Amino acid sequence: AQQQELTKIAATVNEDIISVYDLISRTRLAIVASRLEDSNETRQRVARQLLRIMIEEKLQMQEAKRLGIAVSNKELEEAVERIEQANRWPSGQFKNFLQSTGIPPSAALDQIRANLSWQKVVRRKLRPQVDISDTEVDEALAKLRENVGKPENRVAEIYLPVERPQQEAEVQRAAETIVQRIKAGTPFPVLAQQFSQSPSAADGGDLGWLQPGQLEPQLEQAVRNLQPREVSAPIRTITGFSILYLIERRTFQGGGNPGDATVQIDQLVLPLQANAAARDVASQMNLAQQLAENANSCADLAALAKEIKGGRASTLGSGALSSLPGEARQAVNGLNINQPSAPLRTSEGVKILMICKREGGDGMPSRDTVMNGLLQQRIELMARR
Repeated sequence: AQQQELTKIAATVNEDIISVYDLISRTRLAIVASRLEDSNETRQRVARQLLRIMIEEKLQMQEAKRLGIAVSNKELEEAVERIEQANRWPSGQFKNFLQSTGIPPSAALDQIRANLSWQKVVRRKLRPQVDISDTEVDEALAKLRENVGKPENRVAEIYLPVERPQQEAEVQRAAETIVQRIKAGTPFPVLAQQFSQSPSAADGGDLGWLQPGQLEPQLEQAVRNLQPREVSAPIRTITGFSILYLIERRTFQGGGNPGDATVQIDQLVLPLQANAAARDVASQMNLAQQLAENANSCADLAALAKEIKGGRASTLGSGALSSLPGEARQAVNGLNINQPSAPLRTSEGVKILMICKREGGDGMPSRDTVMNGLLQQRIELMARR
C-alpha cells in the first residue's frame, strides 16, 4: 500500500509526471538542507512550494529537449563542485551528505540539471534578442565613473515569484520562514539553491558586486540598510518577494585594471634573419631607435616603413592588452597612445610597436566588460519574465 501511494502522480506536466515519491524526496532534501523542523505542517507547507518549482523545472527541461539542449555529466559534476565550494564543503561531501540522509541522488541532481538546462535555453533564445547600443555602454561607463569612491556591495538574492494574487500570503509566509532559517544559521547558498527561482540560484543566489543604481529602488534601499552578513526581511516587488543578503561591502575603485584595456597596435618591422651576425643586429637596432624618435603617430610608422628598404608596417588588430604575447605586452606596457616602444628583437627582425587606440584600462572596466554586464542584466530580466 505504501509503494502504491508513492507511485501516485503529484502533477502531470504535458507528457511528464511528477510522482508523490519525487515530491517527498525533494521535500526531505529541502527540509534537511535548510535545517527546518521536520513536522507534518512543515512538510505540507514546503511541499506546496516545491511542487510549483518542480513543475517549472519540468517545463524548463521540456523546452531544453525541444531545442536539442542537453547537460553533460561533466557540466553536472562541475555544478556539484560549485555547490560544495559555496557551502565550504570538501570535495565529495555533497554525495556523502545525500547518502547519510538517505535522500536519492536524483532529488538533487534533477534540480541541478534543470537549472543548467534553463541557463542554456536562456542563452540560446534570449541572447539574440538583446542588443546593447554604444550609447548605453557610454551611459553605463559614465555612471561607473560617478560611483568611484562610493560603496559597492556584493549581494545574494532569494527570489520567490507570486504568480497569482491568491498565492501572495502563502509565498510571504514561505519567505519569512526562509529568513528565520538564515538567522538561525542555515547558510544562505543552501536555501537559495533549494527555494530561489532566480537564475542566480545555481550560484547560491550570488549576484556579484553591484554599484548604486543597479537594483530596483526598493531593493537598493534595503541593501543600504544592511551590514555585511545581514539578511533583509522579505521585500515585495512587482513580481514576487526578494530576500537579500549582504556578503561584503567595499569602496568602488573603478572595477578595471590595465590588463583589461582593449588596444589597437601597429608595428614597423625591419627585416633581419634569425641567425644574423651581432653587428647586423646592432645596426638594425640603432636604425629602429632613430626611426622611433621620428614617429609620433601610427601614420608616421607607415610612412617611415616606405623609406626603408625591406621595411613594412602593419596592424596587429585590436584585443585585450592582457592577451598579447609576453614580450609584446612588456614592450607596450605603460605606453601612451602614439608613443613608440623601444626596438624589439623578434624572429621576424626588429620591431617598433605603437598603441594607436586604447579603451578601458584607466581604472574603468573595458567596453566589452561593461557590455557583457548589461547583457546579463537584460537577459536575466527577460528570463524572469
